[in-house]
Amino acid sequence: MLIVSDKMRKQVRQLLALAADPGASASEREVALKRASILMARHSITSLDVEAAERERIEVRVFVLRGGRSTASRATHTAIERVADAAGLCAYFMDRRGLRGNPHVQVNVAGFGSDLDWFMPLASALASYTAAGWVAWRRANSELYRRSDASHRRQLRDGFILGFGFAVADAVRESRATALAQDSADDAPSRAVVVRSREAQVAEWAEHLGLAYGAPITFNDDTRRAGYTAGRASGLGARTTNVAGVVSPQITVR
Repeated sequence: MLIVSDKMRKQVRQLLALAADPGASASEREVALKRASILMARHSITSLDVEAAERERIEVRVFVLRGGRSTASRATHTAIERVADAAGLCAYFMDRRGLRGNPHVQVNVAGFGSDLDWFMPLASALASYTAAGWVAWRRANSELYRRSDASHRRQLRDGFILGFGFAVADAVRESRATALAQDSADDAPSRAVVVRSREAQVAEWAEHLGLAYGAPITFNDDTRRAGYTAGRASGLGARTTNVAGVVSPQITVR
């Protein structure tokens, strides 16, 4: 069986300690939390305590993507939803983009606590990275963006964001599949059974919500491919690098 090293455990403990240190700056705390979340995500299967996992219950955690109907809030949620699905979780939203004075999308993520501990900072990092990546693409393609009307600009933006999210979802899915394969190859299938059972329980739980699909998002396929490339390059969902910046649970997207 693949064993999580003492060095990795120590690194996670140090990062979590920094994230909780009132003497650290807000930026340092949030960067530390995100780095810890990526490490824990990478090892969420190989380090799963089977007995403890069976005692957990499904819960829902929430964060907000601020912005009205012309912003990227809905596309950003869809990107997060794809990553949540790849992680065996369920993300769904409450559309409050028409709320006067405080338009937003409320993102709800359902799953087991130990999975949500690493996923929520990853989701926040994803929202931050897609926004920064889109700004970089727009600057690099300023002439195309300038010549586009408002509708086409939204399609360009949403395509990039969705592509980025799809890439991170693929990275998470591949990391989990590799961990499950390694676990099974070592004749220790119990952890894999628990992981699949947890995924099934979340899916069954979500069925009782009676969720309805939102209106489809119209996007540009060229920027979707560009976003996918940027998402792969970011390392989110697969590596521990490139996690920086300040992200709040109240995220403003444009």
